Amino acid sequence: MRKQNQEYLVSFAAATGAALLATLTRWALSPLVGSAAPFMTYFVATLALAWFQGFLAAAIGVAWGVVVGSWLFVRDDTPGVVLATRTRLATIIAFAFLALATSLLLHLLRRALERSRLAENAEREQRLWFEATLSSIGDAVITTGPNARILHANPVAQALLGWTENEMLGRPLTDVFRTRDLSRTSGVPNHSILITRSDVEIPINHRAAPIIGPRGKTAGEVIVFRDVSAQVRAAEELRNANAALQSSNQRLARLNEDLERFAFVASHDLQEPLRMITVYSQLLARKLPTEPSGELHGFVEHIVGGAKRMRELVGDLLAYAQIGARSERTTSTTDLNVALQIATQNLKAAIDESGASITAPLLPILDVSEGHFVALFQNLIGNAIKYRTGPAPEVHISVEEENGHFRFAVADNGIGIEPEYLEKIFVPFKRLHGADIPGTGIGLAICQRVVERYGGRIWAESKPGDGSTFVFTLPREAAQKAASHG
Repeated sequence: MRKQNQEYLVSFAAATGAALLATLTRWALSPLVGSAAPFMTYFVATLALAWFQGFLAAAIGVAWGVVVGSWLFVRDDTPGVVLATRTRLATIIAFAFLALATSLLLHLLRRALERSRLAENAEREQRLWFEATLSSIGDAVITTGPNARILHANPVAQALLGWTENEMLGRPLTDVFRTRDLSRTSGVPNHSILITRSDVEIPINHRAAPIIGPRGKTAGEVIVFRDVSAQVRAAEELRNANAALQSSNQRLARLNEDLERFAFVASHDLQEPLRMITVYSQLLARKLPTEPSGELHGFVEHIVGGAKRMRELVGDLLAYAQIGARSERTTSTTDLNVALQIATQNLKAAIDESGASITAPLLPILDVSEGHFVALFQNLIGNAIKYRTGPAPEVHISVEEENGHFRFAVADNGIGIEPEYLEKIFVPFKRLHGADIPGTGIGLAICQRVVERYGGRIWAESKPGDGSTFVFTLPREAAQKAASHG
């Protein structure tokens, strides 16, 4: 009990010290990273605790990180109290889950490595002892005469069996060397269980060979065997770890599918109620009597406008869920030129109203879903039109091959983006301009999900006032033909 209490105190002290160091380090990094990655240093400290002190210290470190990190470094930078609270909560939960899971894996890995090292040391010492007692043989050895009675047993065999050599001499082999064959059930050749004098069961590998006398007759038998307890335990632990990992992966896959299915169903089922709100609000407006102030009609217009915005949000959420759904595997040979043409046709009213010009070279043909890339081009071009400055929007799409990938770039002459927001803009519902510019804040998240679905990545390059360039890559293996036809 005292030793256990001491271990708890050591773990708590180590976790507290690591949390303090992580806090000071994160504080020092604040001018560089701002409110981004609030738990970065706590995560590193947790991994160090898991490796050097164990999982208990790591768990205490996670608790310190959640309390101190959320208090000092999680910032409310998203408009809307409810949404900001959810964002903070999601950040804290993600840190705690990832830190605990990674710490547990590191702890198990450290223990497995330690056990493996101890087993290797035990085998090495045993081998040295074997070499010292029997210069040419390092295993347990028993020899018998022609009548299957024991003539000799080396010290290793004596230790394993629990008999001294004098006690074994002249006894039948079956009285001392009692085994149960497991080769058929385990699938490991020569795998048996040795039952010692005290009825302890030890897993062994053994082999037997006849001793041929000078005249070519069988003079006896030699049995060589060794204890494989460490290997059996290691193999069992490896099987258990693999089974646990497979089960964890399956649970995670089911969880992802359930979340995607929930988002899809929820978004789909919300469409009809919103449509009904819009329709009946408009009918109500027609039935209302005309009043001098028009206040009632104004209320109805607010209802219709809110329902319309909600339908747009639900529609984007539905598209986001559909693109990420694991069940949606259908692809076909898609001409990206056609996808771009459909996207610009969908944006025709906005393009005509703003006087925007869209230019692009001949784009490749890929084995992808056409709808995904229509959404990709439509969101990127639509953003270029929405976030424009005084002159008419100019959008140029380019593509080139490099290092086995297609590298696409969609450049515009819009208002640009501050450097600190270049990564945050891909977060769902993250909007930099509030309600000043219409939108749902999920368009770039859809773009990111499309690109990552096909093994690529997307990022933004921009300076305020100098326009923006959205770059995304796709693996060359997705191509069906060269980017030339006509």
